[in-house]
Amino acid sequence: MDKKVLTAEKIIGMADNLIRLIENGQLQIITYPEMRAGSNPYSQILLKKKFLLHNGILQFALNKDDEAQDLFLECMATGDKMVDPRFRPECLTRIQIILTKKYDHAPSIALREKYQDQMNSVQSFLRTYKVYDRDYVFLVNDDIKAENNDIAYQILNSIKIIFKHHIKPEDRISLMNYGKNTKRLFNLVNT
Repeated sequence: MDKKVLTAEKIIGMADNLIRLIENGQLQIITYPEMRAGSNPYSQILLKKKFLLHNGILQFALNKDDEAQDLFLECMATGDKMVDPRFRPECLTRIQIILTKKYDHAPSIALREKYQDQMNSVQSFLRTYKVYDRDYVFLVNDDIKAENNDIAYQILNSIKIIFKHHIKPEDRISLMNYGKNTKRLFNLVNT
């Protein structure tokens, strides 16, 4: 067996023990405020999700597809889905590959239909992650006075081009002005 896989298995085993100790209250994650100033506290749920994802990737690499699929499903079910938006698409993509392999090797039509239905569901979920709604914030500098119409005309043309070629109906926009003070003219709104 590949040495990297054996090393990964040992690391996953140690990480599993650490997570159990943390969950049982026998071990605490201690952060040093001066080292983590301005950052969010490290989440136990995030740690567990990362563990489940990487363990699933390891099992997937070892061709233990059923175990990998279970780990990916557990990763998606653990905690709030918005803890880190990268987990779900990664898990769903791997599950789709596993289901495709199962579909290709299914001994009966009934099993093929079952796997096809599951693949369709996964594909539907994956499509929701392919749409990237964007938030645009336009900044206007109060200190610059438009004394001639050329500047106002250029600004208006630039905004028209941005709206025509870049902003989609599902995107949101906001407008802020700045100078001596910063002021939000309106919050993010749908276009």
